[in-house]
Amino acid sequence: MLRNLKEAVFPLPATEEHNMAYKIIDRCVCCHTCATNCPVEAITFQGSQYWIDPEVCISCGTCAPLCPQSIIEDQDAPKTA
Repeated sequence: MLRNLKEAVFPLPATEEHNMAYKIIDRCVCCHTCATNCPVEAITFQGSQYWIDPEVCISCGTCAPLCPQSIIEDQDAPKTA
């Protein structure tokens, strides 16, 4: 039996083989869009901005295109100059 949506969508545990790809950088304006749209509730408010919990995140990418500030970065994407 599945314990949560994370198991259903991405059954591998968050280990060295599966690292969270997304990160919210320092310019977060706390609009709540990422947190309210995360399918596994991996995004929570920490200190002065939102934070993605690597133990919960399934790297689905739902949050990144929804961010109005475009500050959720795909850590696995090639860096452009």
